Amino acid sequence: MAMRPWTDNVRYYEFTPVTIHYDLQLDAFFIARADVRSPAHPHRLGLVVAVTAADLRENRLTVQDGIRLGQTVLDRLLEQHRGVVDSLDASSVRVFDLAGVRIR
Repeated sequence: MAMRPWTDNVRYYEFTPVTIHYDLQLDAFFIARADVRSPAHPHRLGLVVAVTAADLRENRLTVQDGIRLGQTVLDRLLEQHRGVVDSLDASSVRVFDLAGVRIR
């Protein structure tokens, strides 16, 4: 996973099939991520999209397809959560599935 530079208080992470992260507790792969920072305080909000191997199989997706779908979901999540970062009292990370439902 490679980090892109900050653009308008958002930093995207680049995922490839060989750089996805596996989370044992969720039994899922992290396939998309962006961090949003607040101009008002030092706290950040991390938004992560995850997919399970079962989801990949059931939807007949390759990992690359999952990454593309994850990026689409992430863009939608960024729009929904951009305003939340200003009300944080600590940095946090939120994990969502491909449907955009928060799972952690």
